[in-house]
Amino acid sequence: MMYTLKGSVPVVRGVTVYHRNSMRSDPKLKMFCTYQDQQLEQHENTTLVKVLVEMQKPKLEIKKFGGDCMTFNKFMRQFKSRVEGLCSDDERIAYLEQNTVGEAHKIVVGFSYLDAKVGYPAAMAELKQRYGDPEVIANSYIKKVMS
Repeated sequence: MMYTLKGSVPVVRGVTVYHRNSMRSDPKLKMFCTYQDQQLEQHENTTLVKVLVEMQKPKLEIKKFGGDCMTFNKFMRQFKSRVEGLCSDDERIAYLEQNTVGEAHKIVVGFSYLDAKVGYPAAMAELKQRYGDPEVIANSYIKKVMS
């Protein structure tokens, strides 16, 4: 914390901090400070509860994608929920490379040599085009049912 003196009253980050003696003499100030302390404590407790809830959740693992059209949408949902909004493009392409195998992995590796800002979206677009086409997915299900 940054403390400075303003006259005889210490100041913390531009907010005047009153001495305890002055708080006793001013009931409005005492009520205000008590209210502020309660609000801060409530916010800290809420944040702590959120962190504890997140820690207690079982760790979600992303199933590796190997090029099966029928599992592509599930893989994309898992990948986007665990990686997409939390990482930079460099990290995303690295996670995408880690979570693919077989033909899909070869596709991602090919794009990983590009700058991540170009390579990651291009790899995702290529995977979607090859494995996320509804017609290709429907044909895969039909072949599975017919065999």
